[in-house]
Amino acid sequence: MKYIVNKGHQPDTDISLHLRTGDILKWSDRPTLYTGWIWCQTSINKTGWVPEDWVEFDGDSCRMLKDYDSTELIVQPGDELQKILTESGWLYASHQDGRKGWVPLDCVSAT
Repeated sequence: MKYIVNKGHQPDTDISLHLRTGDILKWSDRPTLYTGWIWCQTSINKTGWVPEDWVEFDGDSCRMLKDYDSTELIVQPGDELQKILTESGWLYASHQDGRKGWVPLDCVSAT
């Protein structure tokens, strides 16, 4: 499915998490505009948002159930994206220039 960007998106940070199935993280419940996401910290102290449904909880730790890359795309109105998946208010997609990453669903429209 294709999407067109109708509102630009600029990530808050250029730091991304690159996690593998089985990675163990510390997690905390932080306020966010998007439900279904938890704040996590890796063993090397990198932090970022992770889809809650992609982890198995064990107290204040969790284990990744699948690979995950938190890279967000910088997009401008008119950009074309090809859907890879959606998760909790976000689209993971391939940009027309080949970049892959996350964009809030409220920034795009399905074509």
